[in-house]
Amino acid sequence: MFIFPAVIAILVGFIGLRFGNDSPEAYGLGSVEELFDEEISDEDIDAEKNNMSEKELFVKYILKKGDLTTATLFCKNFLIYRTYRY
Repeated sequence: MFIFPAVIAILVGFIGLRFGNDSPEAYGLGSVEELFDEEISDEDIDAEKNNMSEKELFVKYILKKGDLTTATLFCKNFLIYRTYRY
C-alpha cells in the first residue's frame, strides 16, 4: 500500500542528491553568507583555519554538545518506540 509512494520518494531523493549537491560558488555566485548578508560564524572560521574533516566537525560541534546529543537520542528512541508499538 505504501510501497509505491516510498519508491517514488527514494527516486526523488537520489535525484536530489545527485543533481542538487553543488554550492553557490560552483555556479559563479558568492558564498551563502555574501548572498544573504550574514556574518561568517566562528565555527566556519575555525573549520577553515584548522582544515577539519566532516567527521571532526560532527564530533566537535554535535556529539560533544550534550543538549544536541540528548535531543537526538530522545527523538530516535521515541520514533522507534512508536514504530514498534503500532
